[in-house]
Amino acid sequence: MTQTFINIGNSVGVIIPAGLREQNGIKPGSKAEIKQVKEGILISPSKSHLAADVDSKFAKMVDEFINDHEDVLKELAHK
Repeated sequence: MTQTFINIGNSVGVIIPAGLREQNGIKPGSKAEIKQVKEGILISPSKSHLAADVDSKFAKMVDEFINDHEDVLKELAHK
């Protein structure tokens, strides 16, 4: 899939088609991980749900729960 980069202020962005956004749970305000890889740039949804002032061990347990049960949580969100 080829996309065109667009100017956004002093930055450059790319439009992510609706189907890909929905498949990856991306909504306005979502965070993304961006890293350089051998093939180019990899952009992926951030899996970190760590909130400020939350015990890191507890936050890790919550992240693991969310990742393990993401399909069920998404279904519940639509009810």
